[in-house]
Amino acid sequence: MEITKESLVENYMSMDEDVLIERSLGELTDIAREAIEEVIEERGIKQEYIEAKSKARGVSLKAQHELESNLASPSVRLLAQVVDTFIALLFFSISIFGDIGIIIGTILALAYIWFADGLLFGRSVGKLITNTKVVIEKTKAPCSYLRSFARNFPLTVLGLFDWVFIFGEKRQRLGDLIAGTVVVNTKPSKQKPF
Repeated sequence: MEITKESLVENYMSMDEDVLIERSLGELTDIAREAIEEVIEERGIKQEYIEAKSKARGVSLKAQHELESNLASPSVRLLAQVVDTFIALLFFSISIFGDIGIIIGTILALAYIWFADGLLFGRSVGKLITNTKVVIEKTKAPCSYLRSFARNFPLTVLGLFDWVFIFGEKRQRLGDLIAGTVVVNTKPSKQKPF
């Protein structure tokens, strides 16, 4: 079946305006470019609107690329986790003081692990030492206490299984996926991928 300009025009006419504009900003064959421009003109979509969408798309792609190129490596994240676990164990060491010590030590240790990424604008002590921080993936805002709990509770329940996910494209643990967070470097890094 041969693709004609007319069939492309018919296809583009059925598209939602935002989808059509998004398609027009991508790579197209000459015939597809002619067809899409005809549909845009026929629908009366203003060129300024398309340019604004193009600019916004370019900025968001650039921001996404910058974020992905600044992700903390698994080895640096592991080092931060070791430091934070050590601090939690220090809190837990209060448990040597009997029954009340066990209760207080457990509460302090869990509170630190669960909420530490909400400290210091997304930086636990381990992340402060490793020059990393936890940010919300979509807004790049520092991690809140609520998101810190959402990302670290699975770690206390699932342990190492939570870390298996860190080798994905965005280096997100299962907790990061739940909380919508990523861990990024706070200083330009020359670290290796692992």
